[in-house]
Amino acid sequence: MPRQYATAAQYRDLVTGAPTRQYTDAQLDNYLQIATVNVEQFCERIFEQGTYTEVFVGDGRDSHLVYQYPVISVTSVDQDTIAISPVTVSYAVTRFMNTTQDLESGRLRMDGLDTSGITVWAADQKYTVVYEGGFVAVPPAVVHATALWCAELLRPDYAGPRTDSPDIIPMTTEQILELLEPIRRRRV
Repeated sequence: MPRQYATAAQYRDLVTGAPTRQYTDAQLDNYLQIATVNVEQFCERIFEQGTYTEVFVGDGRDSHLVYQYPVISVTSVDQDTIAISPVTVSYAVTRFMNTTQDLESGRLRMDGLDTSGITVWAADQKYTVVYEGGFVAVPPAVVHATALWCAELLRPDYAGPRTDSPDIIPMTTEQILELLEPIRRRRV
């Protein structure tokens, strides 16, 4: 089933000025799934907890920011040489169980605790990281923003067609931005 951060019941409870046209829960669920995709695209991340596999080339730094956070646990980390005859090395996952602050922000830091003494993600190596990440319960701000986005999708049904172009940003859009901006992923 596609991800959906708000239910039809939450939509009805959270959004004031609900459309006058009556929608079934199944119809609202379709709109809420579209709104969920829009929220994920805007925030550049998935909020639902799951197992994720990420492949990247090292950059010579001691840490790497994964896409889905907070990180709950690291399942495996494999390093492949970028060469004609690649060699794969697997690391002990205990090397990447960093501070709570690191894991909440999605940072996997090499700590050099194994015998290899490697403390950076080597620039000439490819890494495959499998980890558990995301939120056990989707943050309330995301649920509310999803319901508001659904209201925006339904607006033509209950606000009537616009014959002019708006001079200001609609209030709902400002609310969505205020709810999502603090948890939007920012890659540096």
